[in-house]
This record gives sequence, C-alpha cells and structure tokens, in this order.
Amino acid sequence: MKQISFIITAILISLNCHAMEKTTKSFDTDVDRRVTRCIKCQLCDEAKLAKFPFLEDTHHWTVFINMLTPFRCSLYLLPKRHVTSFTELTSKELEEYRILLNKWKPVMSKETTLTAFNTASEALPSEHFCVECAVRSSSDSGTINTLLQDAAITRKPRILFEKLLQISEPSIGEETLSEKLHFSDDPTKLASYQFFQEKVHSSHQRHYYDSSSRETHSNDYKPATKKTPTECFFCKDLHGDFEDPKNQVVFKGVLSSALVSAGSYANGHLLYCPHAHVTTFEELSREQAMDFLELNQKCISVLHRKQEELLESGTLISTQSFIQEGVGSGATVPQHLHGQTLLKGTKPDGVVATFYDSKKTVRDLAKIRTILREGFKELRS
Repeated sequence: MKQISFIITAILISLNCHAMEKTTKSFDTDVDRRVTRCIKCQLCDEAKLAKFPFLEDTHHWTVFINMLTPFRCSLYLLPKRHVTSFTELTSKELEEYRILLNKWKPVMSKETTLTAFNTASEALPSEHFCVECAVRSSSDSGTINTLLQDAAITRKPRILFEKLLQISEPSIGEETLSEKLHFSDDPTKLASYQFFQEKVHSSHQRHYYDSSSRETHSNDYKPATKKTPTECFFCKDLHGDFEDPKNQVVFKGVLSSALVSAGSYANGHLLYCPHAHVTTFEELSREQAMDFLELNQKCISVLHRKQEELLESGTLISTQSFIQEGVGSGATVPQHLHGQTLLKGTKPDGVVATFYDSKKTVRDLAKIRTILREGFKELRS
C-alpha cells in the first residue's frame, strides 16, 4: 500500500514539474516576443501614457514629434497595426488619417507661419510603415551637433510640443502640460528615446535641427520664391482626350487621376491628383480626400505589379510616397494639390537608382505609359 502511495505521489510530482516547465517556457517565449517586438509597436504602447513626445493617441494612429528633422516642424503619424505599406491600410484607418492631416497641418502652419506642406513615407520590406508630415520653407536649415545627447529633455522639441498642444487644445492648463512633460522613470528606457537614438546612429541618414529660438523664428523665415508654371498641366491632361498619345493620364477615376509626365524622375514614378483644382488637402471634401488617398494605394499596387518591367531587371529597395502642397514643398505645379509615388531600386549593375540621379535617364514615355495603363486595368479586373 505504501509503495502504491509512493508511486502515485511520484507521478503527481512529475506531472506538476512538467506543467511548471511548460509554464516557464511559455513565459520565456512571451518575454522574448516583448523583447524582439518592433520598436514602432512599442511606441504605440508608450503613446497611451500621453506624455512627451506624443501629441495624440487615436483608435488607429499615434501622432508624435519628429525630434530629428531638417524642417521647422515635423510630426510622425504611425499606424497602430504593424502594417508594412500604405496599401495595407483599411478604409477606417484611411479616414482617421484624413482627419489627422486636416487637424495637424493647420496647427503646424500656425506655430511656424509656414504654409508649404509635405507628407513623406517609405515602405521597406517587413518594416512598420509610418508617415512623416512637415511644414516647409526652401530656407529651412540649421544644424545642431549634439543631436540627441538627452532626447527626452532636449529643450526645443519640448517647446514645440507645448506650443502645438496649446494651439490644438486652447483650454489645456499648465498643470496638464507639466504632467505631460514629466517622467518619473529614467527617460533613456523609453521606446521613444531608443527610437530616436537608433536614427541618430543610422549611418545612411543626415539629421538637422534648427538652432534658432523657437520664440522668434517667425521673423527669420521667408516663403520660397520658386517660379510657378502659368498653366496647370494636370487640368490640361485631365480634361483632354484620354486616347491622345500626348496625354499623360494613365488612370482616370471618378474624383482623382494618376499621370506620368515628361518630368518624371524615373520609370517607376507616378503622379496622382484630385480632379478639383485645389491647392491644399483641407479644401477637399471627405469623398474627394478619400478617393485621393485610395488612389495613392492603387498607384503603389500598380508600381509593385509592374516593378520588373519598370526597373528593367533591377532590384526593388523600397516604395516612396509624397503629398505636396504649396510653393516650397518641392511641387512642380504648386497651384494644384498632388502626390507622387515612386519605386526606389538598384539598376541591373547593382547601383542604387537615386531620386535625383534618375533625372538624367532617357525614358521611353510612350512605353512607360502603356505599361502603367495595363497595370491599372489589371488592378480593376
């Protein structure tokens, strides 16, 4: 009897040890997942604390200040889902993105007195996609040598943070602002600190930050004086004959269209614009804005679908997208809001086809137009 009792006890202990071992392994796996989790996903978690540098935390997006930027004021818009491309955004995420652009662009312009505006994004394989928004002037510059020696207590980003919040939330009190800027723990352990530190140490990036006073900067900057075309070639082609060999439209939608132009930077380069002749994104109705953003998704999909033909045996590195509005944004036709989408890749010899070097390439525009029109037809079928 004692032997049977001993055997049963031994079995129970063995089963219990096995269960504990499984639990420990499961816990270790969870820890590993947290440790190896994408830094941008960690940023989305940190945004829930509602502290510097996070300006807003919505259902689908996180908005925070870009502390390393060549521009006077720049924000990051980060989707909370780990998506790798603008094409993966759902209609709800696009709608919230539209609302955020309409909210924060006027706030940035009011703080800086600058009206030229850009959004820029680069989709890299497997990386968490995000969008940078900036108000611009052609004279934006100014270098600071010690960029992020102490990211969480750098004074100028904090001042910008306060001003943007005060503009977006006029009723916000000093106590609330102070709470948003206060860290009880070591700030160097924050995901936001690590995110910007990684960017500082990234060898392929140049970082700038304006060194003039935030309080007096509005007198230091003048609008860009880029010569603007007298004729809007977007409107000319949009209202022209689609079958005309000289017409650069490759896709004609209900409220917006995509074009390729003689001034395109590379084979895999599309322009897209609303049919309405407006200069800013805020002027678009909800339907027009959503159609415009959805066309951006279509442009990316078509370029990916036709990348082998467009890159001519080169290798795709990333997809870049921009929205440009106003003089100083780099827009070819600043009087008509538009966006750009292009493939960044290597040439067959392995050399990277950069944004500006590709201007020197001689292109067969008729062939490119045919390829892209076929791509949009395939996308609809």
